[in-house]
Amino acid sequence: LERERNIRCGFSGTVGRWNSRSEIVNALEWFGGLTVMPREGHGYMDHVSFMKRCQILLNISVTGTGHANHIKGRVLEAGWAGCALLEDKESPIGEWFPKDCYFSYSDPVQAKEMISDLDDKSIMERAKRLSEEVRSRFHPKMIYGEILSRVGIAVP
Repeated sequence: LERERNIRCGFSGTVGRWNSRSEIVNALEWFGGLTVMPREGHGYMDHVSFMKRCQILLNISVTGTGHANHIKGRVLEAGWAGCALLEDKESPIGEWFPKDCYFSYSDPVQAKEMISDLDDKSIMERAKRLSEEVRSRFHPKMIYGEILSRVGIAVP
C-alpha cells in the first residue's frame, strides 16, 4: 500500500541537546520546514511509516562525540523508504554512493533553501537513484554475507 508523501522534509531520530545535530535540526524545524519525529516513545514501525511519508529525509552524519562523520543507517533507510536524502557536506557518503543519489547542504540556511526550492521531479529522481543503489548493493544478504565470508563462514 503506497502512502502519500505529505511531509516535504523529515527527520526521525534522537536530536540530543546542544550539539551540532540539535543545532541543525532545531534551526530547520523552527524556520526551514522540517518535520521532526523524535524516536523516543515510538517503535521502529512508526519510524518506517514516518519515513515513507517524507519526500526528503534529513541526515546528519556527525557521530555522537561530534568529532567525526560517518555513514548512518538512516542513509540505507531512506533508500528502502523511497525518499530522497539531504546529507551534510561533511559526510563521507560520496565514497559509498554516486552524487546523483543524494543532495548535499553546507549549513542550515542552504538546507532550508533546498527544502523549499527543490522541484518535485529532482526530488523524485534522487529518491529513485538512492533506492536503486541501496536495493542493489546494500540489502541484508549482501551486507551480512560479506561479513560472514570475511570470518570464514560460507553463505549459501
